[in-house]
Amino acid sequence: MQSQNVLPLKTWSHGKVILAGEHAVVYGEPAIVSSISLGIEVELQRSKVKRAEHPFLATIRSTFEKQYSIIIPNLHIQIRSTLPEQSGLGSSAALAHAIFQAYGKLYSINITDKEMGDLLMQSEQFMHGRPSGIDAAAVTHTGLFVFKKTVDGPVIQRLPSTYTKHIPLCFLVYSGKPKETTGEMVQIVKELLIKQPTRSHIIHKIGTLVKEITKELSIGRFPYSHFRENQRLLEELGVVGTKAKKMVREIESVGGFAKITGAGGISEGSGMMVCFHNDIEKFEHALKKRLWSYTKLRVGNIEKEAQSKHDIVSIKQEES
Repeated sequence: MQSQNVLPLKTWSHGKVILAGEHAVVYGEPAIVSSISLGIEVELQRSKVKRAEHPFLATIRSTFEKQYSIIIPNLHIQIRSTLPEQSGLGSSAALAHAIFQAYGKLYSINITDKEMGDLLMQSEQFMHGRPSGIDAAAVTHTGLFVFKKTVDGPVIQRLPSTYTKHIPLCFLVYSGKPKETTGEMVQIVKELLIKQPTRSHIIHKIGTLVKEITKELSIGRFPYSHFRENQRLLEELGVVGTKAKKMVREIESVGGFAKITGAGGISEGSGMMVCFHNDIEKFEHALKKRLWSYTKLRVGNIEKEAQSKHDIVSIKQEES
């Protein structure tokens, strides 16, 4: 099949935050997920020089080639991202989604939702082993939704846009890059539950919290304390490192609420934390005083912000 469109060619895909439910979602409990305006832009360019190909990019290319029985020529892929890697914001799924979109445009292939889901799951399996499917769903949906993994495939419940009006301004505070991968963190929880089966109650408690948060949002309330409880349960699962725990306690000491978003990390950083505070000015002052890396955004909708995605404050990946 010959390419139909002229290069260079650009596409973009957004990231996500898990507001509540990480790790429990792997075991069939629900999670609340939101699209965010941070994302990844890719640009396909012609290349006369054959460069060494990153294994993940090679997997994305070969997956697309196999799906559509084509051979993609030597191309250079320029990547511009406002999503830190291994931060819990879905950077690998966003990158794969953007590239799959670009390949589709290049060959004028109308990729169906099911096909895109299959492509993304294959690329996520390469990165994370046995993914829940939450990141693949997040990059193909916008807004706020509840995700649940079932034996028949993922079930996605799109929440009304009115729910997002009750969610305050979100601060993403960076606790540092995790040393462990998402796959390794999922395995750590799996081994914990095998060795200590009684801890499975933590998984069910997280699922119950998600349902309660959804109910509170439906009646116009934002349950700050539920996020604190979700964080404590994640700490009980052993997926939050010492540094992130200390940061969470400091945020709570100034009246804020914080929890990791994503798989977490133990040895070093735990990735991104999603934080809320009733007094935005006070909280921002506290973050700046501590020299912590952060950005602010509204969760649940990316359409209006997508055009100015490169104007969003970048998150500096510095250790503090």
